[in-house]
Amino acid sequence: MPQFDDRGARAIRHGLPAYRQETHTRVRIASRGGLQLAFERGDLDGGRIKAERLHESGQAYRWAFETASALTTPARNLAPISGRSPLRASAGPQDAVFTAGEILRVFRAGLSARHITVLDNVCGLDATLRATALWLKADVRTVRRVLVEALTLATESRAASRPEKT
Repeated sequence: MPQFDDRGARAIRHGLPAYRQETHTRVRIASRGGLQLAFERGDLDGGRIKAERLHESGQAYRWAFETASALTTPARNLAPISGRSPLRASAGPQDAVFTAGEILRVFRAGLSARHITVLDNVCGLDATLRATALWLKADVRTVRRVLVEALTLATESRAASRPEKT
């Protein structure tokens, strides 16, 4: 925006028109990565379980992974790690970590090391399939297949561990 002097004429500085300098910050848009991107691109399709259910399991895995790895202090007077905590408001961070560890144990039951690595990277760390494939030195299609297998097995393991309502 050009600057004007008190008479309404354009201001000149060093022989050039002067412009008003405004400071502003860029709004950073967090890009979708990992599980959300895989879901939107259809990478979770084609398994025995619907993609929406796999996506929900992946989100639960992410919460458990983040909570289990986020505790920095043993103080009980801190609030739970996340607002999505399934615990009551008075529960401390140790309870959230214990619950998250139990959820991870159930999810990981019967999974191979490769399945766990892919779940940790894509769901837990929010890495894309391509970044995970590069890190594992594997093909992206292989990582996609392993992710669908791992989420399917984790979803079935979680469903089997829940007591049936009668």
